[in-house]
Amino acid sequence: MGTAYSISRIGTFESCRLQYKYAYIDRLPSEVETIEAFMGSMVHQALKEFYDLVKNRVIKPPDWLLAKYEELWQKNFSGAIRIVKKDLLAEDYFRKGSTCLSDYYQEYHPFDRAKVVKTEESISFTLHHDDAEYSFRGILDRLDWNDKERIFEIHDYKTSGSLMTQEEADADRQLPLYQIALQTRWPEAERAKLVWHFLLFNKEIESSRTKEQLDGLRQDIVAGIREIEACMDYPPNRSGLCEWCAYQDICPEWKHPKAMEKLEVNEYRNDPGVVLVSKYAELEATKKTLREEIEAIEAEELKIEEAASSLLREKESG
Repeated sequence: MGTAYSISRIGTFESCRLQYKYAYIDRLPSEVETIEAFMGSMVHQALKEFYDLVKNRVIKPPDWLLAKYEELWQKNFSGAIRIVKKDLLAEDYFRKGSTCLSDYYQEYHPFDRAKVVKTEESISFTLHHDDAEYSFRGILDRLDWNDKERIFEIHDYKTSGSLMTQEEADADRQLPLYQIALQTRWPEAERAKLVWHFLLFNKEIESSRTKEQLDGLRQDIVAGIREIEACMDYPPNRSGLCEWCAYQDICPEWKHPKAMEKLEVNEYRNDPGVVLVSKYAELEATKKTLREEIEAIEAEELKIEEAASSLLREKESG
C-alpha cells in the first residue's frame, strides 16, 4: 500500500502512459502552469474562503467575494503561466473567473440550502476489494449536510469550458469515490447527493449512486490499478490535451530535441524548465544504464562463485 492513488493519477494513465511515467514514475519536475488551471485554482480558493465564513453563519456581500478573488489573482499571478490560446489574454481569463463567481453568488444567495461541513478537505482512505487494498487520496471541494433531506451533498466546482452531460455525471468516478471514503466516517453517507457546479455555464448537475453501483466502482478502480501496476510499456498518446501538457519539452511527439538544437546558448540557459527537466531525464537514463551494467556484473560474479565452489568441491573429493 505504498503508492497513493487518485482519480487524476488513474486518468493520466488512461489518457497518456508516457505522461504518467514522467509524472508518477520518473517524478520529473515541471514549472509549467496553464492559465486555465491558475484561474480554476483562484476561483476555488475564493469560494473556500467565502464558505469558511458561511459555515460560521457569516454571509459576505458579492463585492467581498470578487475582491477576494482579485486579491488572490494579483498575489499569485506570474509571467511564467502558460496561455495556450494565443487569441486570449490573462485579463480575459480573470474576467471569466469574476463572471463565474458573480453568477454563482446570485444563484445561491442567501446560502442556506444546507449546512457546510468541510471546504477543500484533503481526504485519505483505503479502497478494499476482495484481498486487495489500495491507498487513495483526494481533495473534496465542499461537503454539506442537508438537514431537510437528511443527506450529505458532495460538491465539486468546475471552471472548464465544456459542460458535462447527465450521462457523464452518472458515470463519473471521482465524487462516488469520495462518497465511499465518507462512509468510513459517517454511515449516513451510504446515501449522498453528488453535485457538480459548472461555473462558466452557471449550471448545476446532480447524480447519485446505489450500493451496487459503488461496489461496481470498487471493482473497476481495482482493475484499473492492476493494469497500471502490470504495465511495462509507456508510449505517448497524442491528443487535444497535449497543448496543456507539462512535459512538451521532453515528449518525443513534440520533437523538441531538434528545436533545442536551434536555440542560442543564452536562450537555453534562460529556460530553467527545459534545463532542469532535460538534465533530470538524462541522469535517469544514465542510472538505468548503470543499473543494467551492475546487474550484468553481479550475474558474472555469481557464475564465478559457482565455478569456484565447484572447483573446490572437486579438489576436496579428490
